[in-house]
Amino acid sequence: MENTEKEIIYYGTLVFLVSLIVVLVPSGYDPGELWWHLKAGEWTVQHGFVAADPFAHTTTGAWLNYNWLAEVLFYYGYTHAGINWLYTFSFFFIGGNICALVYITCFYRSRCIASAILITLLVTQCTYMIALKPHVFSFLFAAWFAFVIYLSKPSSRLIWTLPVLQVVWANMHVMFVFGWLAGLILVAKAVESKQEIKQPCLVLALLLAAPLINPYGYAIYPELFSLFRYGFEELPVIVKALRLPEFMPPGTSWGGYVLYVVTATLVLVFNRKRVSFVDAGAFALLLVLSMSQAKYIPYFAIFTAGIVAGYMPEAFTDAFANRKRLSTKAAFAAMLCVSLLLGFRFAAFLKHSPDMNAAPVQEAMALKAAGNPPRTGNMLNVLDDGRYLMHELHPQYRTFIDARLHLFSREVVSDYLKIMRGHRDALRIIEKYDVDTVVLPKDLVLVETLKTEKGWRVIYEGAKRTVLVERLVGSSTHSASVRDER
Repeated sequence: MENTEKEIIYYGTLVFLVSLIVVLVPSGYDPGELWWHLKAGEWTVQHGFVAADPFAHTTTGAWLNYNWLAEVLFYYGYTHAGINWLYTFSFFFIGGNICALVYITCFYRSRCIASAILITLLVTQCTYMIALKPHVFSFLFAAWFAFVIYLSKPSSRLIWTLPVLQVVWANMHVMFVFGWLAGLILVAKAVESKQEIKQPCLVLALLLAAPLINPYGYAIYPELFSLFRYGFEELPVIVKALRLPEFMPPGTSWGGYVLYVVTATLVLVFNRKRVSFVDAGAFALLLVLSMSQAKYIPYFAIFTAGIVAGYMPEAFTDAFANRKRLSTKAAFAAMLCVSLLLGFRFAAFLKHSPDMNAAPVQEAMALKAAGNPPRTGNMLNVLDDGRYLMHELHPQYRTFIDARLHLFSREVVSDYLKIMRGHRDALRIIEKYDVDTVVLPKDLVLVETLKTEKGWRVIYEGAKRTVLVERLVGSSTHSASVRDER
């Protein structure tokens, strides 16, 4: 093996390990949305594919669960290995492969190890891969699709992997639409370079048809249109009211994203005479998407990494082309040090995980200990608590609202906000939705009001939340309040 090939492997391994350190959250993780995905996976395994929502009592009922395959994998992983092993898999396998694919793409586009390292590290700053949700699979698929479209010729056999993976992607996460974008880029690049477009066009057609292979058949296409319309009509109003970071433009906390955008823009501006129309158009489109909602930032970074690396200034790449070659001993020592640091941070990560401080654990236990659920089991809860309450208490109880925002009408969200803001119609809203179980922050006006109502009783009161249930008519039960001074 030639020395330059050794350097590719050594530097690649280093950037792989350093990238893992960058994306690793050292203080532990909050399972967050994983809870409702686990519950949906359990339901799919036990009851089959979901056609109507069984978890919340305020939805319209219809639900096409396009995440089903990812959720089933999560469920089996959770039941057979535990939650920490799920995160270990996500971190090393999915996150690691994304880092590796981005590095290889950047190196072969720029032919410079330094630019490959720089862009890869910037991309890892733009991805929150450790958050275990179906989107981690989308990041991995996006990395492979970008690898293929920027390194393969239109006649390459690799492009035939895209329709096959698109079938899997369409059953894991709704962001398989980026597979369609990759197909369009593939065709556009063939047209721009005046190469054979027959195979790229066939691949694009297969990519468009691949989502038909799913439990819901052609219904997935009207569902996508519905989601698209929801994203422009309903979601902006809901997001503005609820202040959800994932659906809002990136804020000051996205420092890595800002650094990547500045670097990428400077690279393309300095080489504007060489930048192809297709590359410029793809970069601009993905940049606009990332600026509109933070959830698109990882896709923007992964898909454009190859573009940016391919246009790194020659002065920059030449400066590293004639450098002193890396010795085997120096490379091994560097990899050993980085590996030890990674092991230390990962051990600290697992030691503090999972972080359940934000979850209503005691409240769910109190409802379980209370025995049979009330008349309906319809809960009133805050948005963030819905995920864990759904996982722990369904089917005895059903949530009012949770992370699946597209299932809730603007009216439901409006009523939810009225309760959170202490509106005078709060009691009427409870009657409207036939609520008989309340799990809410203890400082809400509604909680204090219900404590004085004869038909309600407190079964748990902690430092953050209060749990109340409506008495059954004619019941003589007078359970004492449980107070926890946590």
